[in-house]
Amino acid sequence: MSTHKQLEILKQKSLQYSLISLMSTLFFVAIALVSCESDKPAEVVAVEKQLPEKIDFNLHVKPIISDKCFSCHGPDEASREAGLELTSAESAFAALQDTPGK
Repeated sequence: MSTHKQLEILKQKSLQYSLISLMSTLFFVAIALVSCESDKPAEVVAVEKQLPEKIDFNLHVKPIISDKCFSCHGPDEASREAGLELTSAESAFAALQDTPGK
């Protein structure tokens, strides 16, 4: 067999392996994308549609924190626990003190 013929065979096999590799990759990507879809209950889908595109601390987060957290982490320094104040975004995301309350 001539060298030219051997090179042609190698090119064909290389092309076949590349196509098989590409097809395998596309197959697994397609499987991953399909498996990521989940059937969500209708009420979850309805609530997701109502979510804002951008979350605003004062509008979306602060009312929840006010109802659930302000009794221990609100504006009253005397009743604040663990040195954690949640009345503003800045204080909520600030680093905690090493020794809160001291």
